[in-house]
Amino acid sequence: MVESLPGGPASPQEPNKQEEYKEEYNESVKIFSESLKEYHGTTQLQKKMMLKNAMSKSLEAMGDSANAMVNKELQAHKEKLQQDYNEYTSHESDEGYDTLQKDLESMDHE
Repeated sequence: MVESLPGGPASPQEPNKQEEYKEEYNESVKIFSESLKEYHGTTQLQKKMMLKNAMSKSLEAMGDSANAMVNKELQAHKEKLQQDYNEYTSHESDEGYDTLQKDLESMDHE
């Protein structure tokens, strides 16, 4: 998760906004992670579609938050997660799942 904001300046007049964006980003990572675990563990098509939608919305929210913080490092993490997510949902392999888990773990240590 994001504890500091490397790679992007914090606006001196809006420190609370920066904190709000950081919280939104972290919440989106959490939702994505939980949805991914459920998605990987189910075979129900309707549930997979619902969870896939949740993951897509979480990625969008991560991007919005990172952009609002003008944080290049977070934007890069989100882009890598997006790329690996697209690969995973195209091929649904254990390897793809593991790659996404590693992406999320690296985001937890930010």
